[in-house]
Amino acid sequence: MVRLPERMRPLFPYLKPAYSVATLGVAPLATRLSGLRGGYLPRRTVSSMEDAAAHNGRVYQVRPARVIERPLPEEPKPSHPLIAENVRETVPRVALLELDGGRVLGPEAAVITADGALVDELSRYFGTGRARQHPLFWHPFPPPPTHVPGRLGVLASRGDRNYYHFLCDVLPRLAIVEECPEIEVPDRWYVPQAFRFQRELLDLAGIRED
Repeated sequence: MVRLPERMRPLFPYLKPAYSVATLGVAPLATRLSGLRGGYLPRRTVSSMEDAAAHNGRVYQVRPARVIERPLPEEPKPSHPLIAENVRETVPRVALLELDGGRVLGPEAAVITADGALVDELSRYFGTGRARQHPLFWHPFPPPPTHVPGRLGVLASRGDRNYYHFLCDVLPRLAIVEECPEIEVPDRWYVPQAFRFQRELLDLAGIRED
C-alpha cells in the first residue's frame, strides 16, 4: 500500500533505504525513552521462532522446508538472469509459535515475547533487513497492552489492510492451525477488522465478529 504523495512516489527507491537507516539509529533511543513510560517497546530482538520459544514457549513444525526446481523455458531467452535466478527456490518451513504471556504491538502486528523480545521472523517489515528497522521504533510511547484471558491466536500481520495481503498472509494462517493437531484451537482471535471485506471474509471462514 503506497502512502507517499503521488509527486514523491518516484523517490521511493531512495527514501525507503534512508528511512530504514534512520529507524536503525532511532531504535536505541526510542527503547530508552519507552522505559520512562511503561517500557512497552521491545527491549531486544530474537531472529527465529525457536529463539523466542527458548524460555517461555513452544514451536510446532507443520511442514519442513523444501526446494522447488523449475525447468528453463525454451523461449524467450532462457538465459535471461531473472529466469535463471528463479529456476531453483527454497520454500522455508512452516511452523507455529506458542508463547506464554506474549503480546502483539502496533498496526503491523509485531510479535513480542513475555520478556520483551521482538520476534524478527514473525515481525519483519517490508523492505527492511534487520529487526531494529521496524517502524514501531518511531513510537516510543505505545498504549499499555490489553490483557486477553485464555488462548489468543494472531491472524493479523503486516500489510493486512491491503486486500491481497489479507488473502495471502492472513487467511492462510487458519489452514496452518488446522494442519497442526498438536496445538489447541485459540479461544479468541486477534484479527484486522477495520474494513468490510475483512469482516466478511473472516465470517465466511467461521470467525464471527464477537
